[in-house]
Order: sequence, then structure tokens, then C-alpha cells
Amino acid sequence: MFPNTLCQKLGLELSPDIEARIKKAKASIDLMDTLNVGRYGAPEHSKHDIGHEHNEAVDGISGAITSLVSSLEAADPQLALKRKKSGWFARFTGQDALRKVEYVRATEGIDQQLAEVPVRIERLEKIVRLLDEDYRALLETQRELKIHLVAGQWFLEENPDAGSESAHGYGLNAPRDRFNKRLQNLAALMTSNDATLHQIQLLQANSINMLDRLHEITTVLVPSWRAHRMGLYVNDQDYEAIREATKAHEALVESLRAL
Repeated sequence: MFPNTLCQKLGLELSPDIEARIKKAKASIDLMDTLNVGRYGAPEHSKHDIGHEHNEAVDGISGAITSLVSSLEAADPQLALKRKKSGWFARFTGQDALRKVEYVRATEGIDQQLAEVPVRIERLEKIVRLLDEDYRALLETQRELKIHLVAGQWFLEENPDAGSESAHGYGLNAPRDRFNKRLQNLAALMTSNDATLHQIQLLQANSINMLDRLHEITTVLVPSWRAHRMGLYVNDQDYEAIREATKAHEALVESLRAL
């Protein structure tokens, strides 16, 4: 009789394909084959070891963001306001012109830093794709483990004497005992894989959130910041231009700090 109850207990959704795979796994069991017992249900998928690579990519982005925020603080549009409010002595000594040069240099350095962001984004996107592959493959591995657990238990129920010591006199290495141990190991692996799936989901969530914020910054906030910066290059004595540039500047810095 097909073990529907065990399938439900393991959360294995039945379909014609799954039923066929369970029957195939059951038919492959041969307790007389020593190697067959030890290899039963061995998963084929080997996940990418990208936890360290993921952390390196995130740390690299975090370091770049910290440096970028520091540079942005040095390129505060309020420098233009200080020039506007500077007296005749500052203009006479060239201090107001020096402030403008400092602002231009600071913003040029920011452009160089921003040029590195797409490269870091691309690296993190590659990692997210690998995480997606691992997640899908591990889900299939879990399904395969459940199929072999169901097939193994079904086989033992239908063959109560198969590979037993009493039936064949195997002594300490009775195949049935080894097979039971193998099923226990598969169940333990399935539990471990559940934890791994959760870890992958956490890495995915962290990476996707960071990518979404970076895309918002690079496609919306940075262009706005550059446009207002250009306005200050043209006329840094306009209160409205300074005010709008300051708003764009603060929005960019706030978003970067939130990463």
C-alpha cells in the first residue's frame, strides 16, 4: 500500500511524477549490495560556498559608502553660502575663491568614487544569482531526500525480514541495521538543509535590500545631486540654487548612511 501518511508527515506533495520517483527509489534498494546501502539517497547537489564571498562584497560596499559619505561631507553646498556671506576681506584675500576650488575638487573626487559603485553592484548581483541557484537546487535536494525516506520506510514495512540478522545471520553488520542508520542520516541531513535554506533566505534579503537602495541612489539621487551641483558651478551666489543643492546633497548622504 502506498505510504500516503508518511508523505503527508514529511510535507511531500504527491503528484504522478513524485509517486513514480518514490517507486523508482524503492525499486533501487538492494540490501544485499553493501555499497548500495551506504550510498542510498546520496544528494547530487553541492552548493556554492559563497558565504565568505557575500560578506566580502557587502563589506566592500560598506567601506566604499563610508568613504563616499566622508567625501560628500567635504563637498557640502553650504560652502557656497559661506562664499555669498563672505565679506570684502575674504574676497580681497581670495578665501572665497579658495572655497569654490575646494568644493570643485571635492565633487570631482566623488565622481571617481561613484564610478566604482556599478562594479560593486554587479559583483553583489552575481552573488544573488548564485544564492537563487543554491536555493532552488537545495529545495530539489530536500524533495529528493523526502522521496528516498518515504521509499526506504515503505520498503522496510513491506519487507520486515529483509537484511535482518535473524533471517540471514549477518551478525553485527546486518544490512537492515545499516539501512535504518542510513535513513536516520538522511533525515538529519534534511534538518540541516532546512537551516541552510533559512540562512540563504537571510543572505538574499540582505543583498536584495542593499541592491534596491543602491539602485535608487545611483538612478535617482545621484543624478539629482549632479544636476544641482552643476547649477552651483554656474552660479554659486543664488540662494535658491544653494537651497536645492543642499536638499539633494542631504538626501544622498542620508540614503548612503542608511545602507
